[in-house]
Amino acid sequence: MRVFFWNINGVSREEARCKLHELVKEFKPDIFCLAEPKVSCSNIFIRRLKLNGYDTNVIHNSSDYSISNLWVFTSTELDISVVVNMSRQTISISVDGVCITFVHASYLQVTRRRLWEQLNMDNVDIPWLLIGDFNCILRLEEKKGGREPHTCAINEFGDWMEDNLLFEADALGNKFTWSNCQSGSRRIISKLDRAVINATWLAKYENWRCKALPR
Repeated sequence: MRVFFWNINGVSREEARCKLHELVKEFKPDIFCLAEPKVSCSNIFIRRLKLNGYDTNVIHNSSDYSISNLWVFTSTELDISVVVNMSRQTISISVDGVCITFVHASYLQVTRRRLWEQLNMDNVDIPWLLIGDFNCILRLEEKKGGREPHTCAINEFGDWMEDNLLFEADALGNKFTWSNCQSGSRRIISKLDRAVINATWLAKYENWRCKALPR
């Protein structure tokens, strides 16, 4: 199962769409998610993307009050996906006997608490992958520069993972996934994006791992 997540920061830009086509062609994901597309998820716009081989019925979390900040595309070769739950911070789908959750967590700790309360798996026999921007580090060494991270936020993240029998997938590529694009003493880098899985996922997809691509 190949899963791809990208905070595209605006999909209407031509260079972003070209890069998206390039990445999809190279990695051939079964499922992929775009965070912060910054446009309405209309049928006309989806057709303009010309993503052949993917269902044009894109799963998204738009509401009457805001445009969606998560779009999920599934390959036409997969079974029909079912939305398990959805909020402003996440979309979970069930497809081909597994559960995949895409996360775009709030930068506010109090709002992330609602995410931890929402994301729970009662059945440990279901393979579960959660991937995306958790907007929180898991260890102190995952951030360099800026203010000291709040240990209570780290603990809440870790407790949620422990309560749901989740662990980080083996990772390749960049250690730090976010930067404030500054240099010198103003530079801040963090690991905010990751993939976490349960033991059933790893049993189904042996040696499954994730890779953080260059910015």
